[in-house]
Amino acid sequence: MTQEYNIEQQWHHTLGDRRTAIAATLRDADRAPVDLTGHTVAFRLTRASDDTVKINSAAATVDSALLGQVSYALSAADHTAIATAGDHWAWFIVTRTSDSKVDHYPPEGKRWRVTMHTAY
Repeated sequence: MTQEYNIEQQWHHTLGDRRTAIAATLRDADRAPVDLTGHTVAFRLTRASDDTVKINSAAATVDSALLGQVSYALSAADHTAIATAGDHWAWFIVTRTSDSKVDHYPPEGKRWRVTMHTAY
């Protein structure tokens, strides 16, 4: 299921789980989907308590360029880097391949929260 940004969107994820990707529909200031044709997308995750980068601009998947839909599946190495449960901040970073211009989503300094939980 694709989740869209709000002032603060939140995902819950269990450490070690790799089947469920973090997914979003990227939207512009007018709430229209961002056309990602000719763009690359990366994913960044930082620990909320001290902004330590846990995932630094890893390649994300463009699921539908015209609809602005993207996702990032956490790898085993990502879970090792994250290491502990708690709150994290996430962004998708879009780079236009023709001129390398970059935009961050969600826009306007907003962030998505990813809460990592320990396995049962």
